[in-house]
Amino acid sequence: MGGSSNYHARSNSLPTRPHPLVTECDEHLCRLKALDSAPWTAPGMAKKLAGLQDLQECVNKLLLLRRTREAFGTQRREKWVDEVFDGSLRLLDLCSAAKDGVIHTKECVRELQSLVRRRSSSWSCGNEKYLASRKVVKRAIQKALTSLKTYGTKPSSISIKDIETMALIGLLFDVEAASVNVFEALMSYVLGKKGKTRGSGWALVSKLMRSKRAILTEEAAEGEANEFATVDAAVDMVASKLNSDSPTTGNGGIESMGDQLGKLEVCVQDLEGGLDGLFRRLIRNRVSLLNIINN
Repeated sequence: MGGSSNYHARSNSLPTRPHPLVTECDEHLCRLKALDSAPWTAPGMAKKLAGLQDLQECVNKLLLLRRTREAFGTQRREKWVDEVFDGSLRLLDLCSAAKDGVIHTKECVRELQSLVRRRSSSWSCGNEKYLASRKVVKRAIQKALTSLKTYGTKPSSISIKDIETMALIGLLFDVEAASVNVFEALMSYVLGKKGKTRGSGWALVSKLMRSKRAILTEEAAEGEANEFATVDAAVDMVASKLNSDSPTTGNGGIESMGDQLGKLEVCVQDLEGGLDGLFRRLIRNRVSLLNIINN
C-alpha cells in the first residue's frame, strides 16, 4: 500500500518520451514519498495535504488528455477501469472521514475554549462532552483505518500490450496508494498517534511505565507532541481531578489549558483548509472519470 511511484523507472525504458503531465505526476509522487520521513507534526501534515493536492491537480489534467480518454474508451470492459473508478470513490470516503473528524474536534475545542474563558461552572459537563465526542471521532476514524487494508491494490493481471497505457494504469494506481498513505497518516494523527517510535525495546518499556504527564512534557520539549493527544490527556487529567474528593484541585489544570486548546484550534483549522481543497480536487477527478466512462 506504499505510495512510491515506479513510473520513473518504467518511463526510462520507453522508446518514446512520456507526456510532460505524466512526468509531472511522477515528480509529485516522489516529493510526496519524501515526506514519509517528515515528523508527525501539524506543519508536517499540512505539507502532506498540500503535496497531495498538487498531485491530484496534476491527475485531473492527465484525465483530460485525449490519449487518456482513448485508453479508457478502448478498455472500458477491463477490470482495471472499474478499479480506478472505484478507487476515486474510496479516496472521497477517506477524505470525508478525515474531514468529519477534524471538524467535529474543532467544534468541541471551541466550546471548551468558551468555557475556559468564561470560567464557567459548567466546565465539568463540557469536559465530559469533549471526551465523549472524541470517542465518537476515534471510533469513526478507526473504522476508516480498518478499511484501508483493501485500498490501493492493483489488479493481479492486466492484459494490455500498449506500453503507454500500461504506464498510465500503473501511475493511477500509484497515485491511489500514495493518497491512501497520506490519509492513513493524517487520521492516525487525529487519533493522537505519532510517527514511528524511536529507540530500543527497553526504552519503549521504560516510557510506558512513566506517567502520561511526564511523557507529554518530554515530547513537548522535543517538539514531538501531538496537539490532539496533548489536549485529550489534559482534559482527561482535569476530569479525573474534578471527579476526585476535592474538585477544586482541577482549577489550575483548567486555567493552563488555554494555550493547548489554542494550538489545537490552529492545527484543526489548517487541516480543515487542506482537506477542503483536497476534497474539491477529488470530486473533480471523479467527475472527469465519470465523463470518460459514460462518453
